[in-house]
Amino acid sequence: MAAADQENFTLIANDETSGSGGDFSSANALRADIVATQIVFATSPSDGSATNGNVVNGQTFAVQPIIEAQNSSGQRDLDIHNTTVTLSTAGSSVALSGATVSSWSSGRAVFSNLKATGSSDGESFALSAATSGLPTAQLVLINDVVATQLAFATQPAHM
Repeated sequence: MAAADQENFTLIANDETSGSGGDFSSANALRADIVATQIVFATSPSDGSATNGNVVNGQTFAVQPIIEAQNSSGQRDLDIHNTTVTLSTAGSSVALSGATVSSWSSGRAVFSNLKATGSSDGESFALSAATSGLPTAQLVLINDVVATQLAFATQPAHM
């Protein structure tokens, strides 16, 4: 069995069942063809600065998502190309900005400059990846608002 798409392998047939006799033997060189049945987040967006979530609100993701087209065994289909993957958010007020569309290249779509902006700390949102002909993949993330300054809501009284 081939372990990867487009991997060459040899299929050998031999009619000897007992280890003796028989002179039939055949070998054929073949090439594996992995056929994608799903898309998955091979790399999830993240940011080490997001101490209470996965990503920091309003900042470009430190680790950008990578989507792969795979078969049910998790093997990547290298023949997926000439189409795009689109990322979007759902289920909250979190908005996604940046390069939300990426082209397939050898069964992989790499994204860049993405960031999520929401209205409250700890807000969960669904990040969805969609492409033509395969089911949508979804990942739930938490948007972390990280304080960058200290401000007084009410100025202290002068004594």
